[in-house]
Amino acid sequence: VIYAGGTKYQRDAGFEDSAEEMFKYLAAEGVAVQPETLRRYCDTSNENIEWVTSHGVPFEGSHYPHRSAYPPDGYYLYYTGMEAFRPDVAKAAPRGHRTVGKGPTVKYYWAAMNDAAMRSGVRLMPHAPVRRLVKNKRGHVIGVECQVIPKEAWPQHDALYKRVDPYRPFGGAQAERAIAECDAFEAGQPDQRALVRAQRGVIIAAGNYTYNLKLLGRYRPELAECYREM
Repeated sequence: VIYAGGTKYQRDAGFEDSAEEMFKYLAAEGVAVQPETLRRYCDTSNENIEWVTSHGVPFEGSHYPHRSAYPPDGYYLYYTGMEAFRPDVAKAAPRGHRTVGKGPTVKYYWAAMNDAAMRSGVRLMPHAPVRRLVKNKRGHVIGVECQVIPKEAWPQHDALYKRVDPYRPFGGAQAERAIAECDAFEAGQPDQRALVRAQRGVIIAAGNYTYNLKLLGRYRPELAECYREM
């Protein structure tokens, strides 16, 4: 789901929205970033959704009128927050743009972006967890060092990964065991390393810490308390 304001999908559904209204709503709700960062996020939201669309990610304006964490199949524009209940701070508009497809549609988003990346010449190194950032003498990050898992071990590596499913409710304990097994599995592989030199920069995209009890305990103690039942 991409949160955006002033998009053609909103107009298709009969809503006139803008980056300014999006900014006013989010600013009133409270966010964990500086105002200038929030402003940039809002101002570029339509541009960003158009960019992923240009790479094959499908969206459309079928509007789900009720507040929902995730709309049912057949609806792809919805209220992800309390926008409809805060007309005092901003003009109400649905801004959650769900990728077209069935069920959790991140797989369709990922497939389109992956295909576009491969067509552009991106080199993919699967089963190569990054172990450290490489810096020059001035402290600038210039690349990464990866562990290279032997190809014959990929099926077992994949099987462990598939047990860590962020879309499966009440899977915290199972995921925790799988992660521990994966750590042990990777540690038992031949110590083959590869250095990758960055040309323009290194982007760290590690997801979240849903299955990291230590970090959950620090930032969301109420979730950590029932972690293994999640």
